[in-house]
Formats: sequence, C-alpha cells, structure tokens
Amino acid sequence: MTQQFPLAWEAYVAGHHGPAFGAWLDAAWEEATLGLPPPGGRTARCPGFAEMNLALRRLAAARAVEAVALVDAQRAVDAIRHHAWRLLRAWRSADFDTLGRAYARGYRWVKVLGNRTAVLLVPDAGSESVGWLGLGTAVGRCRRACRYASATGVPEARLLNDVREVADRLRNASASAEVKRLLSLTAVELAAGCGPQLAASNPYFLYRALSEADRKTQDVLRGVPSRQPDLLLNAERLVFYGREAPLASVLRPQAAALWVLAENAGRPVKRETIRREGMIRTNDERVSQVISRLRSELAELLGTNRDEVRTFRKRLRRLIRGAKGRSPDWGPYILDITPELVHVSPPRPAWMRQA
Repeated sequence: MTQQFPLAWEAYVAGHHGPAFGAWLDAAWEEATLGLPPPGGRTARCPGFAEMNLALRRLAAARAVEAVALVDAQRAVDAIRHHAWRLLRAWRSADFDTLGRAYARGYRWVKVLGNRTAVLLVPDAGSESVGWLGLGTAVGRCRRACRYASATGVPEARLLNDVREVADRLRNASASAEVKRLLSLTAVELAAGCGPQLAASNPYFLYRALSEADRKTQDVLRGVPSRQPDLLLNAERLVFYGREAPLASVLRPQAAALWVLAENAGRPVKRETIRREGMIRTNDERVSQVISRLRSELAELLGTNRDEVRTFRKRLRRLIRGAKGRSPDWGPYILDITPELVHVSPPRPAWMRQA
C-alpha cells in the first residue's frame, strides 16, 4: 500500500503522540506505585519516539512547520524520552524518589510539547493538514482521559465531541471511503458489541474502541496493512500471536482469568476483580497460582515443540506481569499487550459473571 494523503499521517502523529507520551508516563507511574515489575525487553520503551521524530522531519522537509515551533517540539520530545528512561531505571531499582521526579519533569515537558504542536504548522500548510493535526490531538487527549477515568461515568464528554467535530470537518476533505468510514465511527458505536449501556457507563470500553479506530486510521494514512490482533478471544476459541486453540482446552479458572485480563488489557487488575468477575473459587492469595498455571497451559497449548514451549513461557512471563505485594490481596496483575491489539468478542462464557 502507498500513502494516499501527503503529510496527513505526519500531521496526525505530530498532534497525537504528545498525549500518548503523557499516557505512557501515567501508566508507568501507576504500575510502579502498585508494585508491578517493569516490562522487559523492547516493550519497556515508551512507544512512538521514532514515529514522532520521523513525522517532524518529514513536515520540516516539506516546509510545512514553523521553525521555532519545530525546534521547541523536538527539544520537548528529547526531554520526554530522557525522563522516560530515567523513570524506567528508577523503577527497576525501586528508587521511588527518582521515579517521582522523572515522572513530574516528563509530565511538564508533555505540556510543553502540546503547546508547541498546537502552533506547529505554517499558515499555508493547508486546511486538511491542520485538520489531521487537530484530529490526532483530539484522539490522543480523549484516549488518555478515558484510560484513567473512573468507571462510574464518561469523562468530559467534550473530549469525545472534539473528536467527532474534527472528523466531521475532515469527512468532506478526504477522498478515501475507507478513511471516511473510520473517522465517522464514534467510540460508542465501536463499543456496541459490549452493549451500548455498558459502553456508555465504562470509559475503558470507550478507550478500547477509540484505540482500535486510532490504530486503523494511522495504518490507512500511512498506507500500510492493518496489523492483526495479538490476542483474540471469544467463547469458542483463542488466537495468541497467530496460534489458535479452542478456549475449552484451557481450564475454566485459567480461561476466566485470561478473559478478565484481556478485557482490561494494558492496565492493572486487582486479584479480587479477577476472582469475582471470573467466578473463580479461590481466595485472593491463590490467584497467583491460577495465573502461574495459565502461563504454563498457554505455553504448552501453543508451542509445538520444547523450544517453542520454552519461548512462549518466557514471553508469557513478560506479558502477564504481577506483583506479590506486602499482603495477599495487594498485588495486581496486568496483561501487557497494547489494548488495540487485543480483541475480546462478547458475550462472556456462561460460567463467568455476566456483565
């Protein structure tokens, strides 16, 4: 595929990635204070720095950006990356004083980046490029707000309205029916598979739906095929990194734990929540045994030989992270896969608590 809209992806990313960096800092701080170990390997890196730098370079080469704003934006990106690495190092060494300072300073630079990208484009850059920049900013802010909102209500409806308004202005400017369709979808419509009432009452469903639309929009603008989900779950089967197996081949307590973690992909889940939503007959302390057996079952199920089983076990220890905690019910678990790459098809199995 080729890029259909010159500078559309670059403008979208320039507006979008500032809030994305802030969301990553928020998530890292939350996980560290809850006692979750830091992610290992490449997944530990704050996502999007390479994309942001590429987008800024292309906009500069096309002379579509203000020179002063570009310099300030690049400086802010470098500072955020520096403090993100400081945060990770402090997290690994349990140095919470340094971690707190790194988070606070990184957050300040996220604000600077947001201010700079708002005036990034030159006046004659074109209304459509300005529209893509505005849409990226609106989607990024809305995703971040939904990710950390209380589950009792939708946060700041104006943020979702901002996404709709910018998408409406772009609908007539774009020549691709596929992009029009993606931009016209609202988060509630995308989450309708979870039930409109549940989607409207739980901002995390909006976050997941918006994340999926966000990823597809970026793929279309960049001219690349959409990536398949890393984890696909329904009442009949599971697909994990391209390996498929019947869900019934996993014992019910382990399948229920995986389902609850998948519904909350990318955020910590309390042991009590896993046990209650999965209707797992155990106490909070023994949820760790359920998770340990889940990793083993998945590795044995998906690996076709000893080497693959060993590889899957190592990967699963990184992807399903947990903290033992100072008390049995203190340490949460997290499925460390990007939420838009996890697809859970309702309804839940009959032996789980029904939403």
